[in-house]
Amino acid sequence: MTENEWFKISGYLKSGYSGRQFLNDPVDVEIWFRELKDLDAVKLTLAARKFVSTSKFPPTISELREAAAEIENGE
Repeated sequence: MTENEWFKISGYLKSGYSGRQFLNDPVDVEIWFRELKDLDAVKLTLAARKFVSTSKFPPTISELREAAAEIENGE
């Protein structure tokens, strides 16, 4: 995933959880990118959409990785 793709995904997540202090700090956005940049942007986008549409709580890095893996495995 490119940094530009991550900024779009992180913006989507921030919008989905706008009532919370979530990914508001540029340092947090950079840390999350470093931990997620090896993932496919399409699968991570689908994982982010899943969380925004089904969970009232924002995901952790590990939850997003797990959701992206489930999507990759067809679960």
